[in-house]
Amino acid sequence: MKMGTNVTAHVTITPKVLSQNISVSAVARWWIFSVEVPGIPKNGCEIEGVYCPWPADKKIDLYFVLTIPYSIFQVEGTVNIVLTNEESIIIGCFQVIAQLVR
Repeated sequence: MKMGTNVTAHVTITPKVLSQNISVSAVARWWIFSVEVPGIPKNGCEIEGVYCPWPADKKIDLYFVLTIPYSIFQVEGTVNIVLTNEESIIIGCFQVIAQLVR
């Protein structure tokens, strides 16, 4: 039985390179399964409050509303978020871990 809980992840990033476009990959993992997180735009320019091009050396605050999946026997869910630019250079990589209290 699979369930999920909603969390908001706040990430602050200061990119070191100018990026014209940003790609976002958000994948939820539990046990041996992984699924793409719904509701996270693949185009980082579509994230609320973010505008492209992303400037270099300027702090950017990102907010992601995530659904962390878990099973009835599990007490932890994880989501990996990877941000890459148009040259496929990783400019940010984050892992969100939700400890579920029962």
